[in-house]
Amino acid sequence: MIEILETDNVNLGRQKANTNFETIQTHLDSQENPHGVTAVQAGALPLAAWNTVWDAGQDLNTVLTTGTYAAPTNAIAAACTNLPEGYTASGQAFKLIVETTSTVNFLRQTLIGRTGVMYARTYNVSSAAFSGWEKYVMSSELAALEARVAALEGRNMIEKIAKLIDVKSIVTLILTVVFAVLSVTGRLSAEQLQTAFTTVLAFYFGTQSRKKEDETHD
Repeated sequence: MIEILETDNVNLGRQKANTNFETIQTHLDSQENPHGVTAVQAGALPLAAWNTVWDAGQDLNTVLTTGTYAAPTNAIAAACTNLPEGYTASGQAFKLIVETTSTVNFLRQTLIGRTGVMYARTYNVSSAAFSGWEKYVMSSELAALEARVAALEGRNMIEKIAKLIDVKSIVTLILTVVFAVLSVTGRLSAEQLQTAFTTVLAFYFGTQSRKKEDETHD
């Protein structure tokens, strides 16, 4: 009798576990939003905020009605044409904002990729022509660019200093100082100083000019 009751309890427990599992799995598989989670709560943009959500690739040159458009998947984005040059469509779902500028004769298209990259261009209604796409520089890109410019400027300064202290420059400076001292102490006449200094300058600038010519030919 005891063994029969234990067997019945085990079977009953298994049945309840299976029923609970099926209920949980059904709940997980449901896409009907049973808890009523809103787009804002999920961190998404409500569909009402989009004028059009595309279900296929589009020619962006034909999107001239003001509004907000979405290429919601990478595949749809990859099928779009007249995207900015260098924009990786595959893997880059995007939204497109079309708006008027300060005058109704011009429209602006702003493309925002899912990674935050942004491009913009204008459309001249009178001439029915687009300008080229221009990329917005992100703050991280700007910081990297500033660091690169600073590095190049530092390297250029070092190169200028290195050129200034090469052998020919040092010899020229030493000779200039020597002739100046001799002239001040009266050991060198003004005419002799002029001749010597002219020789030194001709030597220095002559070698510098020859060096530039050699670099140009190389």
